Amino acid sequence: MAEYQPFSVNDLTKWAKVRPDIVFVSINYRLNFYGYADSPALSYNDTNAGLRDQRAAVEWVVANIAAFGGDPVHIVLGGQSAGSASVAEYLYAYPDQPLLRGAITMSLG
Repeated sequence: MAEYQPFSVNDLTKWAKVRPDIVFVSINYRLNFYGYADSPALSYNDTNAGLRDQRAAVEWVVANIAAFGGDPVHIVLGGQSAGSASVAEYLYAYPDQPLLRGAITMSLG
């Protein structure tokens, strides 16, 4: 008899078993003062290092995902809680050139 085993949407290892056609990539980016410092002493381009880290990661994924079996024109950026706010910030920062097919924000509060 088949049995349904619910799992957390955050457990990507289980999602990979359910959807083997999806390639998951996890990125890191600078946070707090190191990622989003704000001071009159800093130039405008120095204040969003965390967002620039995310952009560099997305550019890397687009350039390299095919080597892992992914499709560079079907990139979806997702995040939960503070990560979802970061996804929204990314979309706001790059409205004309997001390099993404879609975005998922979970618990954007």
